[in-house]
Amino acid sequence: MGRTPARERAGEDAFQPRWLTLALPALLRGATATPPVELGIEVDGFLIVLRVDEDGPHASVPADTAATDAVPATVLVAAPDVIVALATGALTVEQALAVGHLEGERDVLRTVFGD
Repeated sequence: MGRTPARERAGEDAFQPRWLTLALPALLRGATATPPVELGIEVDGFLIVLRVDEDGPHASVPADTAATDAVPATVLVAAPDVIVALATGALTVEQALAVGHLEGERDVLRTVFGD
């Protein structure tokens, strides 16, 4: 009574880049790296730091992106659908780079996303 069905509300919800902080480790479950790698992922101006080590992927949001040590040396700037497609294997690293922007090393992307 008085509630809009979920399927009708679905178009009203705006994507929040911070949601990727939870989604990426789940999508990349099983990925490991020795030595560890860190990748910055910037979506709509929001920075997420994705670290992959021997225990798997971990994502965080740096408290102060103005601090030089808070931003990884490699940062991928892309739309959220590109990041999700890359994490699920629907896009290769090269395909993602064709529509995104990379600052840093491609090898970090290949280590994180297995391409």
